[in-house]
Amino acid sequence: HMGALSSINNIDHIENPRIFIKKIRYFNNLRIRYHNSDSQRRNNKSRIQSEFPDLKIDYNLSFYKSLFNSKLFVSDHLGTSFLESMQSNIPSVIFINKSCYSFRDKFNTYIKKLEERKILFYSSEAAANHINEVFENLDKWWYAEEIQQLRKEFCDQYALSSNNWAIRWLETLSK
Repeated sequence: HMGALSSINNIDHIENPRIFIKKIRYFNNLRIRYHNSDSQRRNNKSRIQSEFPDLKIDYNLSFYKSLFNSKLFVSDHLGTSFLESMQSNIPSVIFINKSCYSFRDKFNTYIKKLEERKILFYSSEAAANHINEVFENLDKWWYAEEIQQLRKEFCDQYALSSNNWAIRWLETLSK
């Protein structure tokens, strides 16, 4: 059973990706990964594939294998996968529907910085244009000092990881 499709889903996960795919010059390098429950919920896959039948789909069961084999990670939503790409220091671009997100003031500071450094976009077309500009010299953009500093600060606040996480949790909880 599939419920009603919201117009937000249509904009965020069908229309905006369609615009992105049309504008990106590196279509042959593009792999799209759908949420595991997509076919039971919204079926964005069939809707996008009908327009782009040659679009390659990432069927890898491990998100991390796909991530670490990527030259660039692009997301149409602000979620765990974006945080993981930032934490992993994989060049990352995200485009989101501004009207669907409300952030705390502290997080808004980072959102503005992500916008300024051309990591976050409110337009899928602008995201594609940026990628078209930097793709051939992706490392020059991504490993620039100001991007790496922002990435580190952002991850320290929102995507912190540690090999000895259990000890850090215990230390924090025992305070």
